[in-house]
Amino acid sequence: MTGPLLNMNIIGKNNLKLQEAWEEGPKTFLGLQVPGFPNMFTITGPGSPSVLTNMPIAIEQHVEWIRDCIDFMNKKEYSTIETDAKSAEQWGHEVNTVANKTLLPTVKHSWYLGANIPGKPKVFMPYAGGLPTYTKICEKHKINPHQMIADGNIREILERDRGHNFEYHEILLDQYFTVYYWEGKIADL
Repeated sequence: MTGPLLNMNIIGKNNLKLQEAWEEGPKTFLGLQVPGFPNMFTITGPGSPSVLTNMPIAIEQHVEWIRDCIDFMNKKEYSTIETDAKSAEQWGHEVNTVANKTLLPTVKHSWYLGANIPGKPKVFMPYAGGLPTYTKICEKHKINPHQMIADGNIREILERDRGHNFEYHEILLDQYFTVYYWEGKIADL
């Protein structure tokens, strides 16, 4: 489940390599985003139902969620979205809690655990709660400006002038995702 992503040698913020970020096992929020890798979305990645469900339906659900997120960001003229480590940790706990209600994690030779790769951390990777439950969870965190404003979840947590004729903004969309954007003339940097 992680091999194709790791083989791409993806590098995030502060030159963080995905291989380094996942050396203890994959950490994602909803299987959609990885902390430290802004604007990177994964489709049917670790932390999503992926291989435990009908893959075309799971792919469609992910693509539509990502499309709606990008559409929202474009409308708001946001340039970056990123989840944080705490959200990924909480989601990882949820993935494990649900998996431990099944026998899936007890099969020590399964590639669901990464057991097919010598030296790879043994971590249960797919979300075993089913696609309908997962979809409801994703919808709860969908970036919908009307819902978010009505719920009071959009709050500006940083706005400052950095002395270069532009302002940096960081908006917490909900407790899991943050959007970053700049206003002003980039040429003044």
